[in-house]
Parts: sequence; C-alpha cells; structure tokens
Amino acid sequence: SKIQKFSKAALLKGYKNILKREKEEQNNTLNGAVVILKNNSGEILALNGGISYEKSSFNRATQAKRQPGSAFKPFIHQVALNLG
Repeated sequence: SKIQKFSKAALLKGYKNILKREKEEQNNTLNGAVVILKNNSGEILALNGGISYEKSSFNRATQAKRQPGSAFKPFIHQVALNLG
C-alpha cells in the first residue's frame, strides 16, 4: 500500500540521516522499526520490522521487547490530545 511504502521510505531516510552524523563503528548495530496504526480501530496500516532483511532477519516491530514506558505512552498522548 501507499502507507507501507511511505513508512519504509521514512525509516530509510531516518536511518541514512543518523548514519551521516554518527560514528562509523555504530553502523553495524543501527536499525529501526515502524508501526502505523489507525487510531480509532487499531487497524495496522503499515509495519516495517527493520532497515533490510539482509542486514538482519530480526523483526523489531513484532519480536522486540519494549520497556513498560513505551507501552503506555500512546494512552498518555491520546489523553493529552483529547484535552487539547
């Protein structure tokens, strides 16, 4: 879908921007993930688990463990948005 292509392009752009400003030795471990959800239904619109499968087959979007703080941030942000 268009959203999937957009999320992949955004992930790669962010990755390349970080590479430009970071040191060479960090390039081997740098990666990322994107998950885009429809707010009112929870429908998954796009999911990218990493920069490339060749770089790493580990899917950061579905297999990575998150700190508890990351799990409740969407709820806190939604309350803030609702309150203006």
